[in-house]
Amino acid sequence: MRRSKTPTEREDGPLPGQVCTWLPVRSGFDVPEADRAEGGAADGEWLYCLKFTEPGDRQVIWSGVDGSGIIAVVDFNGAVRRRESNSRLYEGWGRLTNLPRAVSVETAQEHPVLRRCFGRSVQGVQRLDHEVAVAIRECVGGMPPTARFEDWEPDWDAEGGDWSGERLPPELIVELAWISGASDRPVLAADSD
Repeated sequence: MRRSKTPTEREDGPLPGQVCTWLPVRSGFDVPEADRAEGGAADGEWLYCLKFTEPGDRQVIWSGVDGSGIIAVVDFNGAVRRRESNSRLYEGWGRLTNLPRAVSVETAQEHPVLRRCFGRSVQGVQRLDHEVAVAIRECVGGMPPTARFEDWEPDWDAEGGDWSGERLPPELIVELAWISGASDRPVLAADSD
C-alpha cells in the first residue's frame, strides 16, 4: 500500500541540463529573496535555449555580477526556433518558476562543485554537468515541480526575450568587473567570445 505524502514532503522536479545567464539590467528579472513566493510557473514565452532542447528539458537561470545568483528554473515544451535577431542563437517555448531559494553568487563561486560552472564567466546558454545540477538541487532544497503546458501553446508570432545570449563587448566586461569590485581579478577580452 502506498503511503500519502505529508504536507512537508514533496517530489522533486527533474534536474536542469542547461544554464542561461540573465542580466538583471536587461531582463528586469532578479527576484530578491524576500519576494520569493511559493507558486506556479509564469506564462509561456520564448527564452534562450540550446539548439537541441527537447520536451521536458530544464534550464537554471544564473544572474551573476550584480545579480542574486541561481534564481529560477525554466521548463521547455520542446518548441524551438532560431532567434530572429541572431541566426546562431535559439530560443524555446518555456515557463519560468522561481527556485525555493536562490543560491547566491558567492556560494555558487565558492561551492566545491558549483564553482566548476559558476567560478568563471557564464554567458549565453551552456550545457550543465549532472554533478553541478545535483549540487544546485541540494543548495536550493529541491527542484520545483515541472511546469505544465496544457494551456500554454507556443505563440509563434511572439517576440523572444532580450535577456541573454549576446556576448558582451570586452569593454563592458571590464566596466562591469570594475563596478562590481572585481578589479583585483584579471578580466580578459577573450571572456566575451
